[in-house]
Amino acid sequence: MTAASPTPATGAAPAALGDRSAAGPAALVGLLAAAVYAVGLSRPSPWRDEVATIDAARRPAAGILALTEHVDAVHAAYYLLVRGVADLDPGPVRVLDGRWISLVGFAVAAAGTVLLGRRTDGARTGLFAGLFLAGSPLTSRYAGEARPFALATAVAVVSTLALLAAVRRPGRGRWALYAVTLVALGAVEVLALSLLVAHACWVLVAPGPAGARSRTWRWLAAVGAAVALLSPLLAVVLGQRGQIGALGTPTPRDLAAYAARAAGSVAGSVVLAAAGAAFLVLGWRQRRATQRTIRSGRTVSTGWLPVVVWGVGLPVLIWVVSQVDPLFRDRYVLFTLPGLALLAGGVLARLPVPVAAVTVAAVVVAGLPTQVAIRQAGGHGEDIRALDAAVAALRRPGDAVVFVPRSTARVAQLDPRVWAGTTNLTDNPALIGSAARPTSRVLLVQRVSGADSGPSATDSAAVRAVERSRRPTDRVAVTGFVVTVYTAR
Repeated sequence: MTAASPTPATGAAPAALGDRSAAGPAALVGLLAAAVYAVGLSRPSPWRDEVATIDAARRPAAGILALTEHVDAVHAAYYLLVRGVADLDPGPVRVLDGRWISLVGFAVAAAGTVLLGRRTDGARTGLFAGLFLAGSPLTSRYAGEARPFALATAVAVVSTLALLAAVRRPGRGRWALYAVTLVALGAVEVLALSLLVAHACWVLVAPGPAGARSRTWRWLAAVGAAVALLSPLLAVVLGQRGQIGALGTPTPRDLAAYAARAAGSVAGSVVLAAAGAAFLVLGWRQRRATQRTIRSGRTVSTGWLPVVVWGVGLPVLIWVVSQVDPLFRDRYVLFTLPGLALLAGGVLARLPVPVAAVTVAAVVVAGLPTQVAIRQAGGHGEDIRALDAAVAALRRPGDAVVFVPRSTARVAQLDPRVWAGTTNLTDNPALIGSAARPTSRVLLVQRVSGADSGPSATDSAAVRAVERSRRPTDRVAVTGFVVTVYTAR
């Protein structure tokens, strides 16, 4: 792709946009991805954020819009989509309604990544890139989650394909379509609009029928139109920024851990890094030209810069920004995975076939334990179904409940019947010791996973009030939570 890029092992040129031969491999990879993601889709218990999706989607459309005026405006479009899918079935809203959307989203992303690879570097790159995305445990994890991040990844891929179409065959319709994809991307996940940094690189380095200046102005016009349409949503989202749960400042170890999870395992990341280093050394020595001619006769950029920015630069950029305003989590940078997959595909395509096959096998085998783990009942880090079962067995009429941290109270929205008859005193710790009857019991529900910062003053006050006035008499631990029963001394 750059001047440092060796020729693909096949020697094939990037596919033209109208190349129908690309559709077959893309569809097969998409179907394979869907089959992989469907295994064990319903087994993991929803975690708190998925419960938020279920709770929001239980409301009618007007109720969702009213809710997002005050909270979660960034997910309004997604909640409406889940509600629409749920309406296809006369039954109640289920977590699977959202998970199916994510499954389809990542299957589309995998198929689209095949097309991106073929159109920028060749058939083998596209195939390996799509398979990498389909087989990554990280994609399996979020393809099975009722949240918008898999869908955002799919829209990011579609938007990039639309950009390549507009760059290579300019026209008002293609630029308008690109602008529409940007609106969809921002509506699904605002942070994913940072993909525009990689898109800017594509616009700048990709030669085409139109000059660089003309192309840049058209791109800026499309981006400006999309931002203008999104501005009301962006204003509300910025106003709600303080409602995002406290996230800890990420460390270099967090960044390295993300890379390992994206590759499937530490071993997988080491294998790919070694193969990538060999690829870069080979590319530096060969110093190939930066352009090739495709079958249509038009020239295309084969620069790796936009792909590197997408797959590596954006996660690092978000990590750097998170030193001031913490936002770095796997789910928030998930839309960069196709870029990383394209890099992996480019590396594998340039290796001898036996070496590439062994590399793929090693990465797949190294990721199998993770693939199995994320499909267990507590595979999403929290087993709220088991928590509900424990509370149903422990609680008595008149019990009080204290959730620590207070945001843990969201778990009660999964099955409100379990918590019926209890009183939530989390925000009123003074009532625990003074107003509550001396004989009443308190269920202290503590979250032991996903704690990004220390307990708040309210959390600590609630725990102290419980421990001063009562003694522990029973305790049950499930994945992500501990429930302790306190009775009067």
